[in-house]
Amino acid sequence: MQSRSSFLFWGILSVSILGGTSSCNKFLEEKPITEYTADNFFVDKTTLDAGIVGIYSSAKDLFGVYTNTPLFMTQLGTDEAMFKGTSGVRFSFDRHSFSPREGSIYEYWLRHYEIAARANTIIDAAARVSSISETDRNMITGEARFVRAFVYFRLVQAFGELPIIDKPIKGGFDYSLPRRPIRDVYDFIVNDLVYAATEGVLSKQKTNNGHANHWAAKTLLGKVYLTMASAKETALTKTTGKVDGYKDIPADITELYGKARDVLGDVKDNSGASLLPVYGDVFTIENKM
Repeated sequence: MQSRSSFLFWGILSVSILGGTSSCNKFLEEKPITEYTADNFFVDKTTLDAGIVGIYSSAKDLFGVYTNTPLFMTQLGTDEAMFKGTSGVRFSFDRHSFSPREGSIYEYWLRHYEIAARANTIIDAAARVSSISETDRNMITGEARFVRAFVYFRLVQAFGELPIIDKPIKGGFDYSLPRRPIRDVYDFIVNDLVYAATEGVLSKQKTNNGHANHWAAKTLLGKVYLTMASAKETALTKTTGKVDGYKDIPADITELYGKARDVLGDVKDNSGASLLPVYGDVFTIENKM
């Protein structure tokens, strides 16, 4: 009798467990309603503006002085910074004797792509939020595309061929994503900046709060054109100091120099800003556009 009761007990328990397991599907598929995600946070201009501030805030990590800072890659060993020591990572970058395993190189790649990912999120969200005006949508998108172009411009100068990621990453990351030719990366950068520099997208007024305006977008676009022209010219005519990938940029060198002249001439003549006679004054906060 006891054996039969035990059999019935374990049989009922097994059925209960199996039934409970099969009924858990809906529970496991429930979405948390008390947590913010990129899909539910951005609902109006206020939240999109907060996202823009987040992009700018993360950009400060590119210029801070800390262990393995990306700043070492772009400043040390140039006429803007030097290191007086005789060893360590700063010495290696100052003497151009660093190895590909340096932490600063990893941080440079990672932090620039993190900023680009945040910009992608804002661009995607701005297109979906229906409660904002087209003027606000264009300005938010223009700022995000400006920052995205800025980080890709820095990346292509440092690494050459790059993966181009223009949408938010959802789910697992595709590590097989190929590196694209330099010409494709510059097409991507120029398209973002042409949009940001289009009349009516960004304000022409000086913002004084760190946000990009129309003239900042045009200035960066002019610098990109100059870089494309000079790097292509070097790749075609020099035997040293060249990056062969620039040969494949389809635009003519003279055409690129002309575009740079036109864009930067507009900035000089119409932005209200002027060239500074003292180079060091470029870094004064009051002179920022």
